[in-house]
Amino acid sequence: MNKYIVVCGTSRGIGKAILSHLSINPELHILALSRDITALAEMYADNQRVTLIPFDLTLPVEPQLNEQFKEIKAIHGLINNAGYLEQGTAETLSIEAYHRCMQTNF
Repeated sequence: MNKYIVVCGTSRGIGKAILSHLSINPELHILALSRDITALAEMYADNQRVTLIPFDLTLPVEPQLNEQFKEIKAIHGLINNAGYLEQGTAETLSIEAYHRCMQTNF
């Protein structure tokens, strides 16, 4: 039986490296979450142990979970690597930008 591991923030940086490392383990099935899966689609097109899932943590999470994970019976691990940055000073950021950043990072 494969163990399902969820990895958030897989489109670049550390998340992409984690995905690359875990995807070669035959005992794991990786659920790779990213706002933009297009960069990963070609790389993992032939890897049956990786499922790319478009997922945006700046949006409400529960509806996305209900849609994207309805066929998954159990999750055996989570690597929460997602991050979001709004650049600017506190005086110039909109309240919406602040909330998107806080929703994703905390």
